[in-house]
Amino acid sequence: MIIRFHELPLKEVQPLREESKEEGFRFLQRLHDEWASGANRFDQNGEALFGYYVGSSLVAVAGINRQSPTRGRLRHFYVARGSRRKGIGRALLSHILSHATQFFDELVLHTDNVAADAFYLAAGFSPVLDSKDPSHKIDLKKRNPNEVRLEEGKDPGESATSGKAGGFLKDQLTFSCCFLPLDLSCYQIFVPKFSCAPLDLRSQTSAK
Repeated sequence: MIIRFHELPLKEVQPLREESKEEGFRFLQRLHDEWASGANRFDQNGEALFGYYVGSSLVAVAGINRQSPTRGRLRHFYVARGSRRKGIGRALLSHILSHATQFFDELVLHTDNVAADAFYLAAGFSPVLDSKDPSHKIDLKKRNPNEVRLEEGKDPGESATSGKAGGFLKDQLTFSCCFLPLDLSCYQIFVPKFSCAPLDLRSQTSAK
């Protein structure tokens, strides 16, 4: 389940912070320090910090900062080692992109990690060839608002509506959803709101 943080759960973030430092990443330490000092609490227009929970365990975090009126920046994206390759990163990124589309025309990020580069390219980001920072960008205006997306990584039976969990507000986007009755996998279908003309079956002909 994806939760928007209005207060940083320091004890729950601590295991991720320590694990990320073991891997040579210090951005979760910066997240901790900047939140504590008040330098960055993701409280400007369009900004947000999200966490992904499996049960009561926080297994991934990521946020968006406002870089300009039309550009957002993906920050502090980290998925716990034991939760990778399970669709959690893709689900969290999809949620963030949907949020960012409401506020920005473009989302950028910086990474010099080979695996992260492949992940973002697969998610639709493009490399910024003439810059080291940012390293990747995605044009949010070109995202199809009427597309139906299959989003992996959500446990069966989880609610997609706002409510309380772990003491924090689940500030979710508004959408229609249903779950496919698969044996081992559960996909969340985001159904856009649009209208279409009624189908006139009398005009249909057999294929030849």
